[in-house]
Amino acid sequence: MDILGVIVMFGTIALIDIPSIVKKSKHRVKYVGFYAFIIGIGFAISLLQVSGKAPASPAKVIESVIKGIIGEV
Repeated sequence: MDILGVIVMFGTIALIDIPSIVKKSKHRVKYVGFYAFIIGIGFAISLLQVSGKAPASPAKVIESVIKGIIGEV
Protein backbone atom coordinates (compact mmCIF):
# COMPACT_ATOMS: atom_id res chain seq x y z
CA MET A 1 0.00 0.00 0.00
CA ASP A 2 2.91 2.34 0.73
CA ILE A 3 4.31 1.89 -2.76
CA LEU A 4 0.95 2.79 -4.26
CA GLY A 5 0.93 5.96 -2.14
CA VAL A 6 4.37 6.95 -3.42
CA ILE A 7 3.27 6.37 -7.02
CA VAL A 8 0.11 8.44 -6.53
CA MET A 9 1.97 11.30 -4.84
CA PHE A 10 4.70 11.52 -7.49
CA GLY A 11 2.10 11.27 -10.26
CA THR A 12 0.08 14.07 -8.69
CA ILE A 13 3.14 16.27 -8.28
CA ALA A 14 4.14 15.69 -11.91
CA LEU A 15 0.64 16.44 -13.20
CA ILE A 16 0.57 19.70 -11.27
CA ASP A 17 4.11 20.82 -12.19
CA ILE A 18 4.49 19.83 -15.84
CA PRO A 19 1.94 22.30 -17.29
CA SER A 20 3.56 25.23 -15.49
CA ILE A 21 7.02 24.19 -16.71
CA VAL A 22 5.83 23.82 -20.30
CA LYS A 23 4.00 27.18 -20.36
CA LYS A 24 6.82 29.31 -18.98
CA SER A 25 9.83 27.89 -20.79
CA LYS A 26 11.40 28.45 -24.16
CA HIS A 27 13.48 25.27 -23.93
CA ARG A 28 10.66 22.88 -23.10
CA VAL A 29 12.45 19.67 -24.03
CA LYS A 30 15.47 20.46 -21.84
CA TYR A 31 13.35 21.50 -18.88
CA VAL A 32 10.99 18.55 -19.07
CA GLY A 33 13.92 16.16 -19.48
CA PHE A 34 15.73 17.62 -16.48
CA TYR A 35 12.50 17.64 -14.47
CA ALA A 36 11.85 13.99 -15.34
CA PHE A 37 15.41 13.10 -14.30
CA ILE A 38 15.09 14.83 -10.91
CA ILE A 39 11.62 13.38 -10.27
CA GLY A 40 12.89 9.94 -11.31
CA ILE A 41 15.74 10.08 -8.81
CA GLY A 42 13.39 11.18 -6.04
CA PHE A 43 10.90 8.47 -6.99
CA ALA A 44 13.57 5.74 -6.95
CA ILE A 45 14.90 6.84 -3.56
CA SER A 46 11.37 7.03 -2.15
CA LEU A 47 10.59 3.51 -3.36
CA LEU A 48 13.79 2.23 -1.77
CA GLN A 49 12.92 3.91 1.53
CA VAL A 50 9.38 2.52 1.51
CA SER A 51 10.65 -0.99 0.79
CA GLY A 52 13.14 -0.74 3.67
CA LYS A 53 16.27 -0.73 1.50
CA ALA A 54 17.23 2.92 1.74
CA PRO A 55 20.54 3.89 0.13
CA ALA A 56 23.50 4.83 2.29
CA SER A 57 23.63 8.44 3.39
CA PRO A 58 26.18 10.71 1.69
CA ALA A 59 28.05 11.06 4.98
CA LYS A 60 28.59 7.27 5.16
CA VAL A 61 29.80 7.17 1.56
CA ILE A 62 32.25 10.05 2.11
CA GLU A 63 33.49 8.47 5.35
CA SER A 64 34.16 5.12 3.66
CA VAL A 65 35.98 6.82 0.75
CA ILE A 66 38.21 8.80 3.12
CA LYS A 67 38.94 5.70 5.20
CA GLY A 68 39.81 3.86 2.01
CA ILE A 69 42.26 6.59 0.99
CA ILE A 70 44.02 7.27 4.29
CA GLY A 71 43.27 4.01 6.08
CA GLU A 72 41.92 3.47 9.56
CA VAL A 73 43.06 6.01 12.12
